[in-house]
Amino acid sequence: MSLPNKTPTPAQLRANLDSRTAQMLEHVKQFVNIESPSNEPELLQISAEFLAKVMTEVLGKAPEIIASDKGPHVHWKGSDETKVLIVGHHDTVFQKGTVAKRGFSIDGDIARGPGIFDMKAGIIQAIYGLSEIREAYHAEILITADEEIGSYASRALIEERAKATGNVLVFEPSGNGDALKIARKGVGTFRVDIAGRASHAGLEPEKGINALVELAAQVQKL
Repeated sequence: MSLPNKTPTPAQLRANLDSRTAQMLEHVKQFVNIESPSNEPELLQISAEFLAKVMTEVLGKAPEIIASDKGPHVHWKGSDETKVLIVGHHDTVFQKGTVAKRGFSIDGDIARGPGIFDMKAGIIQAIYGLSEIREAYHAEILITADEEIGSYASRALIEERAKATGNVLVFEPSGNGDALKIARKGVGTFRVDIAGRASHAGLEPEKGINALVELAAQVQKL
C-alpha cells in the first residue's frame, strides 16, 4: 500500500479505518501470539521481523531492523525530513509459554492476550493510522526491544531520533477516561553512600552517628 495523496477529513479517516478493522485485528492477533519477552533476543527477532513485514505491507516502505544485545529495534521513516517520532516497544513482561496458556482472544468488544495492552495493539493502530494520512511522510516510527527492562540498549537511539524530529508521540495505553497523556513520571536508580560513627551505646551514645537515620531523611527527600 502507498500513502494517500491527501489527508482525509476526520470523518473520512474514521470511516476508512473502520473499514479496515478486520485486517487490523488480524494483525493484532498475529502480533500478540508472537511471544516477545524481554531478554529473549531470538524471540524478539521473530517479533521484529513480523513488525517489519506489517510496516512494509501497510505503509508501502520497509523499515530498518537495528540489532542490539537486548534484541532488535525496528525503525521506519516516511522520508528524510521527519518532524514527528512515534515511539513504542515490542518486548513484553510475559514469559515464554504464556501464549500457549492464554493467547489472543476476543470477548464481546474486549480483546485479550499477553502484551496486547502494553503495547502491541497501540503499535498496530499507529501503523494503520499513519497509512491513512499524507503527513506520514514527515513521521517516523521507532519500536524498541528493551523498554520493559529499562531501555538501556535503546536509550541513545531514542534520544537521537527525538532530538532530530522535535516531537514525540507514544502509543502506550491511555489512562482513565481515554485521555491524552501530556506528561509522564520518570524512573531512576540512585546510590547514596552514608557513613556513620560508632560509639559505645551504653556509655557514650551521644558520640555516635546513626547512618540509618540520615538514610531515612535522604529517602524522604528523594
